Parts: sequence; structure tokens; C-alpha cells
Amino acid sequence: MIAAVIPSVINHPDTPDLRPCDGRSWFSRAYVGVVLAIVFICNIPQLFAATPVRFTHFSIEQGLSQATVQAIVQDHVGYLWFGTEEGLNRYDGYGFVVFKHDPLDPGSLPDNGISALYEDRRQRMWVGTQHGLSRYDPRTEKFIPVNAIRDRVANIVESADGTLWVASAGGGLFLLPPKSEAFSSYQPVAKDPGSISSYLISSVLEDRRGRLWIGTSNAGLEMLDRTAGEFGKFFHYRHETADPKSLSSNEVWALAEDKAGAIWAATYGGGLSVLDPDTGQFRHYRYHADAAQGLPTDLITCVRVDREGTVWVGTDGFGILRYDPKTDGFIGFTHQANVSTSLGNNVVRCLYEDTQRQLWVGTFLGGADQMKKIRREFAYYSHNGDEAAGLSDGNIAAFAEAADGSLWVGTELGWLNHFDRTTGAFVHFRYPSVAGAHAPILALHLDRRNRLWVGSYRGGIARFDPATGVFTVYRHLDGDPTSLVNDEVWGIAETDDGLLWLATSAGLECFDPERAVVLEHFAVPKANPELRTVLADQKGQVWVGGAGGLHLIDRRANTTRDFRNDASNPRSLSNHTVLSLQEDHLGRLWVGTLGGGVSLLDQTNGEFRRFDDFPSNVINSIQEDSLGDIWVSTNHGLSRFVPSTGATENFDLANGLQSLQFHLGAGLHLRNGRLLFGSTEGFYDLDPTAIVPSQHAPPVVLTALRIFNQPVKLPVALSQLEELKIAPGDNVFSLEYAALDYVIPRRNHYAYLMEGFDNRWIDMGGKREITFTNLDPGHYVFHVKASNSDGVWTAAAATALRIVVVPPFWRTWWFRSAALGLLGLGLFSAHRVRLNRLTREISERQRAAEAKSNLEAQLFQAQKMEAIGTLAGGIAHDFNNILTGIMGNAELAAMDLSRDHASYERLQHVLQASLRAKNLVQQILTYSRREAQEKRPLQLRTVVEEALKLLRPSLPATVEIRTHFPSPCPPVYADGTQLHQVLMNLATNSAHAMKERGGRLEFGLDVVEVDAEAMRLSPQLRPGRFVRLTVSDTGKGMDAATVRRIFEPFFTTKARGEGTGLGLSVVHGIVQQHSGIILVSSELDQGTTFQVYLPACGDAVVRRGSLPASTPPGHNENIIVIDDEELVLQVTTEILTRLGYRPRSFLDPAAVLLALRQKPTDCAMVITDLTMKRMTGIALAAEIRLILPDVPILICTGFDGVLDDRDLERLALCGPLLKPFTMETLATAVSQALSRP
Repeated sequence: MIAAVIPSVINHPDTPDLRPCDGRSWFSRAYVGVVLAIVFICNIPQLFAATPVRFTHFSIEQGLSQATVQAIVQDHVGYLWFGTEEGLNRYDGYGFVVFKHDPLDPGSLPDNGISALYEDRRQRMWVGTQHGLSRYDPRTEKFIPVNAIRDRVANIVESADGTLWVASAGGGLFLLPPKSEAFSSYQPVAKDPGSISSYLISSVLEDRRGRLWIGTSNAGLEMLDRTAGEFGKFFHYRHETADPKSLSSNEVWALAEDKAGAIWAATYGGGLSVLDPDTGQFRHYRYHADAAQGLPTDLITCVRVDREGTVWVGTDGFGILRYDPKTDGFIGFTHQANVSTSLGNNVVRCLYEDTQRQLWVGTFLGGADQMKKIRREFAYYSHNGDEAAGLSDGNIAAFAEAADGSLWVGTELGWLNHFDRTTGAFVHFRYPSVAGAHAPILALHLDRRNRLWVGSYRGGIARFDPATGVFTVYRHLDGDPTSLVNDEVWGIAETDDGLLWLATSAGLECFDPERAVVLEHFAVPKANPELRTVLADQKGQVWVGGAGGLHLIDRRANTTRDFRNDASNPRSLSNHTVLSLQEDHLGRLWVGTLGGGVSLLDQTNGEFRRFDDFPSNVINSIQEDSLGDIWVSTNHGLSRFVPSTGATENFDLANGLQSLQFHLGAGLHLRNGRLLFGSTEGFYDLDPTAIVPSQHAPPVVLTALRIFNQPVKLPVALSQLEELKIAPGDNVFSLEYAALDYVIPRRNHYAYLMEGFDNRWIDMGGKREITFTNLDPGHYVFHVKASNSDGVWTAAAATALRIVVVPPFWRTWWFRSAALGLLGLGLFSAHRVRLNRLTREISERQRAAEAKSNLEAQLFQAQKMEAIGTLAGGIAHDFNNILTGIMGNAELAAMDLSRDHASYERLQHVLQASLRAKNLVQQILTYSRREAQEKRPLQLRTVVEEALKLLRPSLPATVEIRTHFPSPCPPVYADGTQLHQVLMNLATNSAHAMKERGGRLEFGLDVVEVDAEAMRLSPQLRPGRFVRLTVSDTGKGMDAATVRRIFEPFFTTKARGEGTGLGLSVVHGIVQQHSGIILVSSELDQGTTFQVYLPACGDAVVRRGSLPASTPPGHNENIIVIDDEELVLQVTTEILTRLGYRPRSFLDPAAVLLALRQKPTDCAMVITDLTMKRMTGIALAAEIRLILPDVPILICTGFDGVLDDRDLERLALCGPLLKPFTMETLATAVSQALSRP
């Protein structure tokens, strides 16, 4: 083998490589390199890996009401509050709830400009604004103004005795004693040196000795001694030009006390002044252009000392600063235009530390920034072009640890870095180039004689001498069997006999480092000898991995063995390509693969266990820590796997990582237990024992209630509610919740239990909302718990809400009691009749018979209504089938004609008439009360007009109908079918009142704003905007006693056989379900007026079943169509053909199943009728699912009253598509079904 001895110089990566020349030249240049290295080290400051700092931004895009954040606080529940120049924002980790001033709401904020926030020990939230102070009531979510304070509130604090202190910029210093409800104040008193000096108070601080410090905007710093005299005495600290140890500026913006008891005063224009309270003298930190670690500006806006004692400083224009007591200097964090994780803006308004020790920064027009400080375990080293003694470049490929604890770091640009961990300095050596290009360093190894071996890409292997900076290189030489077969060395391992084993792109080399020759070449695995990693285990066996799988060379037994992936064997290697190997302290072999995660080999039987719960299953490096846990670096982050539990913890940018892409083979376990991992932008030095899960069990709050997917505003905040009542008809409701943990909210997990429904915890993962449908009436308790991003759960009973699902009136106890009472009364009466039939007067028997007759008539009426409903459903099904044929053929015929053809317009008239017929069927279904209920925004005028179409033919000619719709009304959120029922009941009752002498039936619509005066006149009303429906008649009217009972069940004034007594009771129930009210007024012989108030839901345009602008075309898909109505089948088939599909039609469902079993692949979709003679569509779909589990199945029906939603969900059916359908609705339904995942 030919060895080339090549020196290296310390230079920038752009410095040209040295070419080989004579030995003297090599030595002289190497000597110069060592001298230069010494010079660099002697002339640089000590450098250390910085704690990674990432800021997460919250601004208008994330829901903040405005981008200037002037105050931040966290309340006792765990919510974070942000005060901006345009409103107050409450944050739960996922979104913001905004509170603003509303001139029409006396309980809203008095002012949108929020300047201060504070929660006292009594859990009262105080909100300071530009024009005063308010207290927030969390139960009602209203604000109570403090009339005594009208100026800008700059700061609010509470002293140890419970006194609340309010700094007012214009009104002096206000205080609220703990047992008082009235504020008093300190204000300047002329010629009294013991009074406060200024009205302009900016900040207040109570120190650990109980002294109160007050910062002013124009008179410096004050100290209040409350023990002096009745009201206390103020001592003044001001700037004195002649005294260098006085306050640096009289404009004090903020105050803080450090761990030593010193008072830090942030001044605007004078930098930082730090007071020693014992001496009364200040030391200063000011801006100095020539001071490396002085202040970058004298404009200081805020200062805060965190729980660890670190002093944080906010500036006007230079971001935030962290004080370093070791250097008595500051480290800055600023906004950088091209770094998305830097500070949002350099003008800082406030600083706050939450309960999880995260720093929040409020900025001017940059929103709020969250700085996670807790992940200090990940020390990070990256390349900085301005640091001569920094890392040479960021793409880290290999590590080795020297005997003295220093590190060797190899990079993709061919640089070998020597890192002195005590000084933080890097010294650079360049690997010899290959054909003028750099040779990336792929592997490093220190042998038992402490010699450093360097494996490279295309540059062979080299022995590096740190004393001289010389690389002795060994490469492939044609014709020399003792040279390397391949110059791409990916891994180096050493066995007990001192031999080196090299993983190359052409197989495994056994290299003798003493003679510098290759002893043996192994083309393993034979299938593909391109290797990427090599490991010598505790038994002296050699393991290699690469593109051909895993290979074992047992030198003692002189045997070899291959391990590859077998797709049919789950106990085989998880992937063909092996990238990394690690032997743990138990002698087990962990294998990292390309896309298959990690495989653990059981060497007794050659079987593998697979683990793939990683952010990426491309495993670049595997390292075992001192606890026995397995760490893996991947293409998308870092993971820790705990073999004893099987738990995996993944780390990404949110955990403090700066780069997610890790380098192949770049990992090392140091002797001190720390782990190194190389990435494409630097490397990490971490202590696994210090990375412990956060023990913060996050509080869980209920954040929203939705009924039919519409948000519901409650009179009491949902989180404060003890019991929630769900009204009849509101049978689809959702609860939203949030865990108030702000470290990594997207990793919070949830579980719920609905006591009384399913008494077990249901894991929701990261989903924050649960929807309940059709809960039976009764009492339930909803429980929810959550875990933080580290898997720590809250207590099981942490959050609970009692829920009462109110039954409909016919399922209430009083109704059932009344029914049982009636039944008992009837039985008792019958019994009495039998016992006393010989003695009772004939009149009594007649009354009993009459009562029985009335009951029979009522039962007959109910049965008759049920029969009408059943009949209506059947008629609707058959009639809709007929309409489908008429409409389909009319559309097809129209497509064959030009628009100017004489018959084209006639066909359009046919289509319009068919649509009117379709609407008539829907109205019949509405009257039969069989159509499915669905609330949505709708125009009440449309509902009235449709009802009138059905009413006019049924009313006597003596009844005149009038309508009054003077102006457009906003929509209401309602079920159209139920409102139809309301109108029909009210109108038929009015018509009955006018049947003898005729009269006038009037319908009116208008918009009503309900105010306090209206509520006084009608206590049932509540404030808000309503659409009022008025139905009035000129009939015979009712007396007051009848009006009082008009809405009672079974109460009627009609003769026997003319009514059930349930109509107006049902109307009353429907209106209540729609959050409305119904009022009635009547006078005998004058008529009756019903007024229905329904809440308006805004002025949005209501689109009723709007269709896409264009008809989606087909792409020659095979579609099977089944319908036992030949006309419908013919029309559907022809429409599908026109749309570009290939339909096959069947009248018999059995024929469909036979065709699918014979050729199951020739079907892209199935369209089936629901109601067929030989087999229902649901039964047919169940059979088809056994043949084609994933094929889309679209259900069509002329009447959906018998269709069960549970069948749709169970069989994953599409639809239903209601008949009669148009070409456009059919095309849309087919296109959506085919595109359904």
C-alpha cells in the first residue's frame, strides 16, 4: 500500500488545499499551522455552546386582536392574558378570545387600550387601561369599572398584607386595603418633603423587606416607609449630576428586585441603575460604543427577575437582554429579518414569566413572543463565519473523544476540528483533497494506542498526528492487493487484537494499523456489498450493515451469516438497508435502517423485534445512554426509546432543537455519560439524565359549547358552569376543551368519560372536541383530563360538568303522571260503575260513556294522524320515482335541442312544473311530520310563502288571507319542517275560529330590537334582535281563562272529533327549542293574535342547497345502477352516459351480486335505490361490502323517513341522494362519492 503523508493548515474552508511536495516543505507548513493554531487560541475570548433560544410568535395571524402587546399575566386557572392597544386577549394554548369595548354593553371593557394586568391573591383580575381600571368577573365574563381611577394605569401590584397598589400616570399612587371596597391615593403635597413627588407613577415594587418602591416618569425613584406616621413617609432617589452613584435618570419605567435584594431600575434614557438599599448608592449599566458587553442602548422599557434569579431586560430598539453575573455583562436576543424563530420586534413593551418558567415578551407591533427556557439540556454548537475559533462548518459527520476529554469532529467539507471543551475553542485541519475537491470526513476512530484514524469519502483512510497536523493517507492502488479496494470509508471499528475493520462502498476491509496494509477483503453481504456501518461487539464478532442488509463475521467460529428483510416474515429485519448499529450493555444488537425504524436482534434465534414510533424511520445513529435508554437520530428529529417500557419520546424544534436533519453515523457516547449527535447545521452535546419529563399536570378548561355545530353563548361562562341543561330537540351538541400547558400545546393529549353513558375513559389523542348525538334524557357527568407534551396527566376528576338532557314533554314525569292518573281514573270510574251500576243514575252512566267516547275519539285521531304520515311516506316514494323519470327525460331531451328550438322552452316549463310538484311532495311530508329535522339559517318569509301555498286550497272561500312583509328580514337558525308545522297549526286554528262567519287571516314579519322597556312589558322576552312572525285573525276570540291554558297538552275548545288538543302545545315546544318565545293576545268577538319571536342570526345571505357552477364530468368510470322502477333506471343510466360514465343497469339486486362475484374489479361505484321489492338498498349494500369493501355506494330514495343514519355510517355509504334529482345533483353526488377517501 502507498501512504501519502500530508500536513494540514488552519484556515477558512475557502482556503486552497496544500498539494504534496517534498518532506521539508510538508514539515515546515505543518509547523506553521501549529503555530497559527496557538496564536488563534491565545487571541480569542472563551467561547461556549449557547443555550438554544427559539421564539414562537403570536400576532394578528394567530388571532391576537392587535400586534402591540403592553401587558401579560397568567391567572389562577392557567389562562394567559395579553393586553393590546385594541382589546384584551385570553389565550388557552390554541386560540384567543378577545374582549373589547362595546358602547351598548355596560359590562364590556371601558377602553380598548390595555396598559396593565394583575391577578391578586383573592383571584380577582384587574385590568388597567388608558382611561382607568376595571375588575373582570370570570363567571359572567363582564368588567366592573372602578370609578375612582380615570387616568392611564401603568402598573398594578399587591403587597404582602393584601393591599392592592395601582400606579396611575396622572392620578398618583392608589391603594385598596384588603378589607376595603374603596380606593384611596397618595398625591403630591406642596412643601411636604415626605409626600410623594409626582402624579406620574410608572411602576410599583414591594421588596423582601416589605418596603414599597415607586418609579415615576419625571421625579426618579421613591421609597415609602409605611411605618412612619399615620400615612407613611416617602424617601426620594433622584439623578444628581454631581453624584456618579445617584440614579442615572429620573424617568423610571420599571422596577425589579434580584436575589441579592438589589433594586433594578429601568430608566428611559439612563440605562439600568441598580440600587444597594443598604448604602443607598447605585451602580450603572449604560450604553458605551466600545464596550463589548455593555448595553446596546440607554432606552430601557422593562426589567424582570425570573424564578431562577436571572435578570431580563427589555429595550426600545434592541430586543431583550439577559444579565450574565459571571461577566457582569449582557447577552442580547434580537429580531433577525431572515430568522423566523428570532424575536418578533426589537421594541419591547413588557416581560412576563409563566408558571412553567417560560418567558413571554410583549413587543411594539410584533405581537407576543414565547421563549422556552426549560430545555437547557441541549447544548448546541454551530458554524459562525465570524468566529475564527468556531466550528469550521455545520455539516457534522463524525466524532471521536481524546484521552484528555477533548473532541475530534469531522465535517462534510473535509474539516477535522479539534474542540477544547474547557476553552470552547475549535482548531481546524483540512483533510487532503482528491482531484482538487475536498474529501468529506465520514468516520473517526481513536485506537488503543491513541492514534486518530480518519475515514473519508473518495479519500481513503488516514492516520492523523495532532502534534504535527499531518495526515498519512492510505488509498486504493491498482495492482496492490494490500491496498484498499475502495476509497469510500464509512465506518471504522477495532477488535481486541488491534485490527481495524473498515466499512467501505465495496465491502469490508481488515486493516493492520501497524503495517498499514489490508489483510483481507470481504465482499459482504454478497447481494450488495455497499456498506455504511461497522461494529465490533463484546464477543469479538464483527457486524456490518449497508444496502445488502446486516452481515455477521464470527472470526472465532470462522462463520458468516446474512440477515435481510423478508416481506412475509414480521420477525425479519425491518428493511433491506442498514445505516447504524449499536450494542447495548446487555450485549443486544440494535439495528437502524433506512425507513424501517429500529430492529432489535435476538441472537439465539435470529429474529428481530421492530420499533418504528419515531418522527422518521430513517435511523442515522443509535446510542445507548448510562440509564440503558436508546437514543436515535433521524431525518426529522431526535428520539429516546425506553426498552423497559417501550415508550418513545420525540424531540423536535419545539423542544429546543435547532435542526431536524441529522447526519448518517454522527453519534458518540462520551465517557462522562453525555451524548453527541451531528446534524447538517451543527452538533448537540446533551446530558440524558438531565432531560426529564415536565411534571406540570395541565389544568383542563371547557372552552366552548356548540349545538348543531353553532356556538352557544351562555349567561355564565362554560368553565364556571356547574350544570348544563340540554333542551329537547338539541340532541346534537359538542364540548370543546383545552389543556393550559403552553410548552408544546399540539402534543397535549386528552381523554373523556361521560358518566351515565359509558363509564370508561375514551382516549381522544390530540382532538379537543367531543360531539354527542341523541343522548337519552337523563343526568350525566362529563369528565375530561389531559396530559402535557411529556405524557403527565391531570387527575381523573380534575374537570367535570353535570349535564341534564331534558326530556320532551311527553317523556316528563308530570306528563306520565297525568297519563297514569287519567288511566287510573278511568279504571277507577269503570270499577265504580260496575259496583254501583244498579244504584247510579242513568245520567252518570251517560257521562261515563261520553268520557270513554272522548278518549276513543282522541285515540282514533292520533291513529289517523299516524296513518296519514305512513300514507304520505308511501305516496312520496312512488311519486318521486315518477318525477325522477319526468325530470330526467325532460333534461335529456333539452340537451338534444338548441336553446332557440320551439320545444326547448316547453321542456323548461315541464322541468319547472316538476320542481313545483317536488316541493308539493315535501310539503305533504312536512304536514305528516316525517321529514328529518335539520336546523340551518333560513329566511322566514320563504317558509311562510311555502306554507300559504298549501293552506290556500284548504281554507274556506270566506277567509281572506293578507300578508305584510314591509322590509327584508335577517335569517333565523331553524328547522324549516318544524316552522312549517308551527305555521300550519296557527293558521288552521285561526281558520277554525272564523269558519262560521268568515273573516281575515293576516301574516306579518318584522325585525324587533328587544330593550329594557320591552322586557318590562313582556318579562318572557330577553334583550337582543328578533324576527317577529305575527298570525292574527278576526274570529270569535278567547276569554282570559282560555288564553292562560291555551298551550296546555290536550286542552281544546273544539268539539269532539275536531282536534286532539296537542297542536298549540307542540307549537309552544317547537318555539322554545328554537330559543324563541310565543305570545298570544285575544278578545272575545274581536279576534286573536299570535306573536312568535325567533332570534335573528345575522344578515348573511342564505343559500338554500346551492349547487356547483359546473356539472362535474366523468372519466369513463364503470358504475352499476340498481332500481326496480324501470323508468328511473332508464333515465339514470342515460344521464350517467351523457356525463361521461359507463353505467350498467340492473332491475334485480340478485343479478348485481352475481355480476360482482364473477368480475369484482369491473366496478368503480354502485348507485342503488333504498326501497326495492326483493331486497332493500341497505341489505344490498351489506352484501356488496363483502365483495368490494372499499367501493363507493350511493343510496337514492324518494323518501328518507325510513333511512337510519347509523346504517350510512356502518356501511360507509354516500348520500342519500333524494329523488327526484336533476342531472346536476346526480353529477355532483357521483363526483363527490368517487373522490371520497
